[in-house]
Amino acid sequence: MVSSSLSQSVGADRQPRVEGIENSPLFLPSAFPDHVRSLPELKRACDTEKRLRLAQADDALIEIRKQWRVIQGLWQFKRLNVSGTGNRPNTRMLTLYNQINYKVERAAYKYRTARAALLSLDPDALWKERFKELRKEDIRGPGRDPDDTKTTNGRFEPSWIWLVARTRNSRQTDEEFDEVLRVEWAKIRARSICWQEEYQIVLEEMRRVLIWFEWKASWWESQAGLRNNSDVPTLNGVSAYAHKQAHIIRQMAVRCATSWLPTLDKHNIKPEWANTYRRPYWPKSVSKKIRMTPKRKRTRLTKTNSTRRRLMYRRRRQMLRAMKSHMTYSSMMIR
Repeated sequence: MVSSSLSQSVGADRQPRVEGIENSPLFLPSAFPDHVRSLPELKRACDTEKRLRLAQADDALIEIRKQWRVIQGLWQFKRLNVSGTGNRPNTRMLTLYNQINYKVERAAYKYRTARAALLSLDPDALWKERFKELRKEDIRGPGRDPDDTKTTNGRFEPSWIWLVARTRNSRQTDEEFDEVLRVEWAKIRARSICWQEEYQIVLEEMRRVLIWFEWKASWWESQAGLRNNSDVPTLNGVSAYAHKQAHIIRQMAVRCATSWLPTLDKHNIKPEWANTYRRPYWPKSVSKKIRMTPKRKRTRLTKTNSTRRRLMYRRRRQMLRAMKSHMTYSSMMIR
């Protein structure tokens, strides 16, 4: 690698090229092969470059966070003050955004270069827990972007670049960093408290719905014996209707509970009413037989039953029409 770079710096006439000093490559120990870098003479140089790359990666992360905060403030200012004012202000804001975004990309490239050098120098050190792989989707935050429609506030997770511990010699002070994250921490904490309240409210609503169903079913049963001033068939009909309504209400409670319990069991939530509304135990053979029933067969049976029912109703109507015509003919003959 070194020889190829040196050969490129020499022209066809074997004369050295004159290039800018800022464009000349620096052959640090991370650019050497492993067998060269493992020599005892280069140990001190490798340690020095490692310290250099750690500081370079730390400075690059600070620059990314700084410029991204500027971008967020810029978009917020544009949404409140510039949007809808014409093409010229929007174009200026877009130009300014491109300039700042270029700084972010340059800092990201600087970080990736430092991390690649660290992987060559010491791939198994503890620095990998602090300096992770920087992907394109990691450059975001600290809060959720207003244009992000895929992630909700409840499921938003901040990027790891805002959770990296700072070094003592960092250029960013504690006051600056705390001022940035204080608002986001307050939002996340308030959102967490709201989710806890919603969790308790949902469980209480489930319990109250089931209690209301039970009360309504008991109320219908109590209405069965209130009427005493009628004949026996009427009283039996009233009692049957009341018990029918009570049964319907209880079935509604069972249906609600059985639709809620799988989700609650999935999240290991055990309410007090769970054992009351659980389905009875089915043997494995029965449940397997029900699960293994082909869908086409079930559909065919359903269609067959509906066809039989339709034919039965049709024959009944024909019989009623025949009886009606016969009664009409008999009455005419009597007259």
